[in-house]
Amino acid sequence: MSEAGGRQQRPPRMGRRLVIAHPANPSTAYSGSIAKAGAAVAKQDGAADLEPDPPAPGAGRTWVWSFVGVASRASPLTMEYARPWEPGSEPARTFSSTIEVER
Repeated sequence: MSEAGGRQQRPPRMGRRLVIAHPANPSTAYSGSIAKAGAAVAKQDGAADLEPDPPAPGAGRTWVWSFVGVASRASPLTMEYARPWEPGSEPARTFSSTIEVER
């Protein structure tokens, strides 16, 4: 099972795209990053995007990551929402899920 924006979706097939989106507010200086991903199952497809672009003044945004399924199995995915210049500090939020790819 996969999650995107808190909703469960049907697992993607090999070669198909999986999109994961999480709320963000860059004005707080926090950014989203992938702490652990099963590259043998799904390969990240490009850099993460912040949407919408351009943002409305004071409005929240969304981090969007794209992956492409490369193997038929499951693997853990952990993402963090933290301030990258504060090494050793705990992330404000952590999201863990499983990337599952069907044949």
